[in-house]
Amino acid sequence: MDGRIVEGLETKKEDTAKQKESSAKRPSLWFVAVAFVFVIALWLLNWFYGSSLPDTERGIFGDTFGAVNALFSGLAFVGVIYAILMQRYEIALTKEDAATTKKILDEQSGHLEKQLLNERRRSFEDTFFKMLTLFMEVTESVTCVEGRSDGRHIYKGRFAIEVIAHKIHPSTIYAERTLSQHESYVLAFIREYGASVSHYLRNLESLLTFLNISSQVDRLFYGGIIRGHISDAEQGLIFHFCLRPEAANLKRLVEKYSLFVGIKDEYVIFPELKDRYYGSAFEARYSLIYDD
Repeated sequence: MDGRIVEGLETKKEDTAKQKESSAKRPSLWFVAVAFVFVIALWLLNWFYGSSLPDTERGIFGDTFGAVNALFSGLAFVGVIYAILMQRYEIALTKEDAATTKKILDEQSGHLEKQLLNERRRSFEDTFFKMLTLFMEVTESVTCVEGRSDGRHIYKGRFAIEVIAHKIHPSTIYAERTLSQHESYVLAFIREYGASVSHYLRNLESLLTFLNISSQVDRLFYGGIIRGHISDAEQGLIFHFCLRPEAANLKRLVEKYSLFVGIKDEYVIFPELKDRYYGSAFEARYSLIYDD
């Protein structure tokens, strides 16, 4: 691909050189020839005229006219004129060459900038999808153990997350409770199950942080890809864990990249808890984002 670009630039340079030859015209030697003939003709005219005079008047005519001096002065004047024209021609060539060089450099700079941008995007996508794959592996490694030793059940992966998330559901404890009672229960719940999902949450935060510090990419688009890999139960789990003060950074990233779009009310439990998040956490956005 680079060879084709260089070849194309060389072709453009050759075409530009041809255009330059037609636009900057070299001073014609016809002018010099005509001027030279004119000076010689004047000199010959002077000589013939002087030869036709009587001997007594030739000396006076020669001294007064100075034919030889006139010849050399005329030739020198022609040379000066031609030198001026050649200088103008060379200046025109220099200007056009500078403009051509600038144009070629601008085109090369544009091609290099596009290549650099594409390389950065490829590098970003390679890292992003590797981290996303790792996040999915971490999700599948989540483990939840329920029951006593004689009747213990071990759940893994998304099913384990679903079991943990449903522990927050009010029907598992009692049908009705106040918001303050729910918050106390959630704190106890986090102490019991926090270790099971801490690696999962840290990995999610690392993935969102990498996306957030990346530039010149459609971060909302890739945020939507992350959201597409999160289940309903995961949304409920993240929703309650991000209400902790120590999860402020993850909460900010969740709000920015709208990870709670479509979250079910059964996982929110108390609608008042939504007010603790910015509305962007629940609104799908598809515009490009390049700033902080």
